[in-house]
Amino acid sequence: LDVKEFALACQAVGFDARLAVATVREPGDHFVCVVHVEGRRFLCDVGNGHPYLRPWDLDALVQEQAFHGWRFQFDPRGAEGPTLRRALPDGRVKTVYVVDPAPRAYADFAPMVSAHYTREEFGPFLTGLRAVRICPDAVLTLRDAEYGRDTPFGRSLRRVGGRDAA
Repeated sequence: LDVKEFALACQAVGFDARLAVATVREPGDHFVCVVHVEGRRFLCDVGNGHPYLRPWDLDALVQEQAFHGWRFQFDPRGAEGPTLRRALPDGRVKTVYVVDPAPRAYADFAPMVSAHYTREEFGPFLTGLRAVRICPDAVLTLRDAEYGRDTPFGRSLRRVGGRDAA
């Protein structure tokens, strides 16, 4: 299920769900879904490889979520717009993205989608292998030749023996 399919599924069961744009590295290089429920707006991101498993309330104060060592903070009133940040294992804090929650049509994302698959410098899809699987007991990640496993007991990393093994 990608973000567009998620928005359509929400609409099919009666929710007001719209696509919106977020910025990870390049302006507008990511899209998310904003769902309206009982007068509130919720940011849902089913297309990102981060394990935040509940929607973020765009009409609330700062919120936090954690899952198997991954910690996130969402500030709906960030200086540049609603901002999602991740606490890294080394103590640094990284901005994941900044959101513009204004509704967008799917066609608005065509240049971004094209750039992801034609411009190596634009995003992660042409620079290496990326895979994430979020399970109830672990978050499994593969980034190029490094396999990560995050569980309630901690994080383990190991090198994968070459591209064919990955």
